[in-house]
Amino acid sequence: YAAMNVPVETRIEQIRLSLERLRWVRQDSSGDFIAVNIAGFRVFFANRDGIAWMTRAMVGRTYRQTPVFRGRLSYMEINPTWTVPPGILRKDKLPAIKRDPGYLAKNNMSVLDRNGRKIDPSTIDWQSYGNTIPYILRQEPGPNNALGEIKFIFPNKHFVFLHDTPARSLFSRAERTFSSGCIRVENPFALAELIMNDPARYDRAALEAIRDTRQTRRIDTPRLPVLVLYLTASLEIDGRPRFLKDIYERDAKLLQALDSNAINNIVDITNFVLFEYGQPLHAFDHDKLEGGKIIVRWAKKGEKIVALDDNEYELDESILVIADVKKPVAIAGIMGGK
Repeated sequence: YAAMNVPVETRIEQIRLSLERLRWVRQDSSGDFIAVNIAGFRVFFANRDGIAWMTRAMVGRTYRQTPVFRGRLSYMEINPTWTVPPGILRKDKLPAIKRDPGYLAKNNMSVLDRNGRKIDPSTIDWQSYGNTIPYILRQEPGPNNALGEIKFIFPNKHFVFLHDTPARSLFSRAERTFSSGCIRVENPFALAELIMNDPARYDRAALEAIRDTRQTRRIDTPRLPVLVLYLTASLEIDGRPRFLKDIYERDAKLLQALDSNAINNIVDITNFVLFEYGQPLHAFDHDKLEGGKIIVRWAKKGEKIVALDDNEYELDESILVIADVKKPVAIAGIMGGK
């Protein structure tokens, strides 16, 4: 009932914001591509005829949000290993090992030295270590691996990828913010079959046969675009509109930026949505700003600007740029064409 009581103006704003976000990662190709809607907890496979397939997904927790960006698929790995990240090692795994010497064996984990050689965990005095250890913990392939039985890699600076999960019961939850930023896919082998589009070599049975070997196998994939989006208004496959909860509370800031009359005026950076050239910027380095204030202006097609990555770009369209007062063209962001 609460969703039915939302004013129509709010729904229009959601549609407007989603159209703007789609433009940041717009897909120019008419071929196949993969899309993730973070706010909708869904993964899509699309072709020239539209959405061909859809499945449920889990995304990053509110304090470890999945970023919005565009990548290109490189390969998939069946029966992946999982190297335990330092934070999880410190907070979770090391205390568990100290409590239960059999924890590593129960969870199919190996201990490696810095040269990648396996170490017998019974020879290690785990109680003598504090928050760090001079070893690497690696979970071997299997159905209980943290990455499940397959992962899909599209190299990016966020270290985000698509993968399976052993915690499949969580897909039944309505709100699925359970990951550390990566995207967990409910039916990953169906997605793999669609990606490969090669029934002679990689139909579902062949992919599952590789899985059943329990041997890690890397398979190069077609370099399909992968769009990771955040849309609080979208369409169902049958064309019905779908309005979604703003799980990361991003809508208000973007709406403020779009509605701002700040062109040619100085605005406070804390009240503005900042963008790196070509995509949203989620990890903004405030040290880049010398003045603490920014100025917003239109930059014309053909103008050269220096973006946050310190590279120079020649604009192929007129855009709204956000610049440091002391560095008039140091920071740029796509906010809409003109």
